Order: sequence, then C-alpha cells, then structure tokens
Amino acid sequence: MSDTNYAPFLPKTPPEGLVPWLMKYGKLNDEYIIYRAVWVDGEDGKKEKAVKCKCSACGGDWITPRADVEQGCRYSYAPAPFGFYNNKKYVIDGEKMDCPICGAKATVRHIGKIDSRGCGNMVDRVYPLTVHKICGQLAMICWEISKHIDKDGNSHIWDRFYEAYVFEKRKAIRLVGYKRFLSSISWLKDWEQLKRCYDKIGAYSREFIYPWKKSLLTGTEVENCKLDLYLKTNPKEAYPVSYMRLWQRHKNVENLIMQGAGKIVNDKIKSVKGYYSSHYDLVRTPQIARIEGINFKEVKPHKMLGILKDEFRVLVKDRWSNNDLRFYNDAKNDGLKPGDIAVLRKVCGGDWYKVRPVLERGVNIMRAAQYIDKQKRKFGDPQKLLDFRYLADYWDMAAANGDDLTDDKVRYPHKLTSAHDNAMALKEEKESAAMQEKFDKRYAELEKFCYSSGGLSIHPARSQKEMIMEGKLLDHCIGRYANRHASGDTSIFFIRRESEPETPFYTLEFDVKALKVRQNRGYKNCARTGEVQAFEDEWVRFVKKISAKKPRRQNERKAA
Repeated sequence: MSDTNYAPFLPKTPPEGLVPWLMKYGKLNDEYIIYRAVWVDGEDGKKEKAVKCKCSACGGDWITPRADVEQGCRYSYAPAPFGFYNNKKYVIDGEKMDCPICGAKATVRHIGKIDSRGCGNMVDRVYPLTVHKICGQLAMICWEISKHIDKDGNSHIWDRFYEAYVFEKRKAIRLVGYKRFLSSISWLKDWEQLKRCYDKIGAYSREFIYPWKKSLLTGTEVENCKLDLYLKTNPKEAYPVSYMRLWQRHKNVENLIMQGAGKIVNDKIKSVKGYYSSHYDLVRTPQIARIEGINFKEVKPHKMLGILKDEFRVLVKDRWSNNDLRFYNDAKNDGLKPGDIAVLRKVCGGDWYKVRPVLERGVNIMRAAQYIDKQKRKFGDPQKLLDFRYLADYWDMAAANGDDLTDDKVRYPHKLTSAHDNAMALKEEKESAAMQEKFDKRYAELEKFCYSSGGLSIHPARSQKEMIMEGKLLDHCIGRYANRHASGDTSIFFIRRESEPETPFYTLEFDVKALKVRQNRGYKNCARTGEVQAFEDEWVRFVKKISAKKPRRQNERKAA
C-alpha cells in the first residue's frame, strides 16, 4: 500500500457537467410510459374501465381504452392483467412505444411493477470515467450514475463514487466506494484504499471518458506517459488503467504511442485479459505481465515489434491490429509484402484464420485474393460465401475428383460458385457410389438371413437411402447407423409385413458374431409387440441354425 492515503482527498461527487455530457452521448435517456387502471364515465352514464398513461419524458398524461389480457395478449403470461390500446394496437407491460404527446421512445410499464421504495425503477446505469490531479498525482475516478423513475413518472439521477486509481511513478493505488458480499453490495460513506491494485474497470470508449485537459499531467510523476495520445488512438475501446500500469513498468512503451502504434499496444493489452479473484469478486482484467510480442529492451519502435522500418511505416499507415502483425510475421517468408495486408483484410475482414487454408498450400496468396475480389465484383456474393476457405474447399474437392489443379483454368475457374457446386455434386456422387458398393457387399453377406413367417418378413438394409427413409418414417435415428452397417461394425435388418413390403414396420440391430439382437424398435422407438417378439425369437433360432452349419470343403464337394 502507498505511504500516502489518498482517500480523504478524492471527490465524492462527480463534476457538475458530467450528467448533461452523458445525456449528450445518448446515455440516461431511457423513459417510461406508466399506466394504471381508472374508472371513467361512459356514454350511458355508467362507469367504465379505462387506463391512464403518463410519460416520464414530457410529464403529459392521457386516458385511453383498457384492453384485458383475454382480448389479445400475445404472451402466455402478463406482468399486469391488462394493457391498453395505442392507435388500435394492443400494448402491454414491457413493450416499447412512442409517446403520443412528445414522440419520445419509452418502455410501457404498469404502475404495479414500479418499486415503491427509494425512487422506483432503475431504467439506466452507466460507469463514466473522469481524470483528475490529486495531491500532485494523476487520478482516474469511475462513477456509478443511474437514472430512476418513480410511480408519478418523475426522473431522479443518483451518483455514487465507485472506483478510483492514483498513479505514482512506479505504483498504482486502487480505492473503492463499496463493499461486495456474494451477490449484494453495500456503499461506503468514504473512499477506502486497498492493498492490491488490478484493473477492475477494464475497457472504455470515448463517450464514457469525460473530456480532460492534457495539462493535468503536468507536474505529476507520470507527466510523460502519453495517456492522452493512447486514448486518442483508441477511441472505441481503450484500457486506461492497464495502459498506465504498463507504462509504469515499461516507460519506453510511450515510444510506440508517439510513433502512431497505439492500436498495437491496445491490442496487446486486450489479448492478455484473464481472471483475478478477490474474495467473492471475480473480474476479467488484463494481465500486463503476460504481454508478448513487444521487446521492451529496445527503444526504437520497429525493433520493439521485431520488424523493419518500412514495415513499421506501413503498420502505422494502415492501422494494423495485433492479429495483422502476427499474420504478417507468419506469412512474410512466403513472399507477403507489408502493403498486402490491407488488400487481404478487405477480402477476409481481418479474420486471418480464413486465409490460412490457402496460405498453407503454398499458393500465391495475393493472386488468390485478387481472384476472390474479382469474383465478388463480377458475380456478387449475396450469401457471403466467397472467401479463402471457400476457395480452398473447392480445391480439396477438385483434387479428390482427379482434376488438374496445375491448370490455371481449373484452379481459378470462370465462376467459382458453379465450379464449387459441380465439384461437390461429383464428390457426393462418388461417395454415394462407394457407399452403395459397401452396402451391396454387406447385403450379399447377410442375404442368407432373410426370412418370412406368420405374415412378417425380415431382410438386411439394401442402401443408405433405404436406411435414411426408414429413420424418417419411423421417427428414430437408424439413418446414423449407415456407415457402421456398411463397414460391418453392426448389422441392420428391416421387419416388414408381407402385405406391405415397402412400408417400414420395425428396425432390428443384430450382432452377427454373438448372434444376438441388440435392439428392435418401431415407430418413435416403441417396444416390440407380442407378434414382433414372437417373430424375432423364431428368426433368431433360424439364424443360429444356419450359422451352425459348416460349409463343406472343396475336396468333399468333388468326392460327392
């Protein structure tokens, strides 16, 4: 723990302009339309049920016809027993609609669903970050700002001090404004300084970091940290606390930031998110000690990343991600140039796993990328099929079908989707022919077990198609046994009524070696009937009888 206790010096209320600034970015703008049951005078002078609505955005209220659940509720349950009509449309608790008075988008909420304690329902909650100078040190404070709406439709904004981090030259100090116990949380009256520090707040985007001036860094022990440049380089997702802790450990990381490689640094931080456990509080936070791919013993940015100067210039210009850099280092020995990354990224969308199936084949990756891009522009890609994996899949099928991939017209066909479909059809045809050959062989082996008695018959499966159809009509999974039957791992037989030989009745699995029935199922896996059980027993005796007969040897047949 730091020698200085910063708790008494930290503010407990956020800057005055923080809430309006959040609303400017579209935060804390959720509204309710609160409705309740009322009685109104009807045309005949009798009281009628109606609904009174009030908008929390404009404060306006109106009376509208009531609609009970039975009159058209679209749910099997309803949070409230009734809703109301809005422009002839039925609306119920939990749905969204536009206020007919001010036009604000709001959530419909029955008054009974709003908590009467405190300020009612919480409709929004955000955790903005503010930057300060505390006791001459840089500090970051995370606030919990929440919006509540009560039963009368009035809005209330609550703010609480949540997390704080103070950065000395080599040490970061964490303070909290709460205590967590299992699933509950209690708020403290004062800041509490902790012994351990880890990044609890994680990622932040520009709209959650309250604008601050670079001059706040002046005079602090972290004056040269370049935090402002790091955040500017990563406006959508940044890790301010983890970056500061990285800078405290390796001051030369600022060289990468100053030379425009802040995105790489941010990606490196993001790539080492892990879990820390503090009592019952389990959080995911970057573990900066595990950062790889940056040589902090060097000071020149390109040497820190292990690349050449011209490669580093392209990295900055094209805003490479960490994945871009990793892929480039893996592929540059195959002739990939720095400028190729931007071209490839357009084709694969930055998902380099899609590129590797082509790269691993030793093919000119840029030729493949230009081909795919041309296919998209020429024929379109409405189903978003065309990528490197799709091309590699076509090559695999073409090779399996015996096509000559050294021929450019085969490797890069006029229309890839058509060539892919044709290759797939031919592959399936060959596989089907090979499978049918196995089925024919199995049928020849098992044909001797065909049997008929008492109006029932049994025969082995003749084809994969027959097995699939059997499974569909009897609503069981026998179709999955096709490969096992064809390879001889098991034996599948079909029981039929002799009067309906083409209609599935029962499906039997038989162990030929043990001469034992493994299972015999009918429609929806139903058990055997007495008739089927009797036929099965009779058939098993028949199988055992003919299996016990030893075939005569060749010389015995000649002598006979």
